[in-house]
Amino acid sequence: DDLSATRVASELTRMTGDTYAIVVDPGKRQRPARGVSKETAIVANLETMEWPTAAGFLSSNAFRRKLRFKGAGPQSGGRPPSRRQAWAVISERGGITFPVASVHFLTDKRLGCTKGAPCQRRVNRLKVRWTENLSEQLRAVSGGSFERAIIGGDFNATRKDRAFGGVVGLGYNKAIRGRIDYIFTRGERGL
Repeated sequence: DDLSATRVASELTRMTGDTYAIVVDPGKRQRPARGVSKETAIVANLETMEWPTAAGFLSSNAFRRKLRFKGAGPQSGGRPPSRRQAWAVISERGGITFPVASVHFLTDKRLGCTKGAPCQRRVNRLKVRWTENLSEQLRAVSGGSFERAIIGGDFNATRKDRAFGGVVGLGYNKAIRGRIDYIFTRGERGL
């Protein structure tokens, strides 16, 4: 079983000696049919964090007809592409609670758009809408801890894309940029 979240938990456990586990698990849905999972997962250090008190998935759909994309990417089968983004409310052991979301948004190409094409504005609006939906979900399930909300993962966007600015416009700060793409938090800058 070489699924990415399973591999991440296993490698972190091996490297640190702490116990890491998938705490929001898409199960068999994570198994990629075409090489890309339609689900995200959340991995946590169980030495420092509790199991989530609330968790689930939020769908992000392309709504191809409404946006009038010419196609939904290769192998679309005539259906609008979609993904499910994981979210959870998780606390440090005996401490602070964090609402978190793990994202892997659809690529522009998967949405039937290439860089510089006229549909780019629609793709960016779509990614902003998905982020707004996730943020609204985190606000709804987290109460006062929403001020520490974290959204991280692969946004398939650059700093120049409107989608990046849309996350910042929702009150999130860029916390980390690296191989995992981005982590945004509503907490203090540069956590």
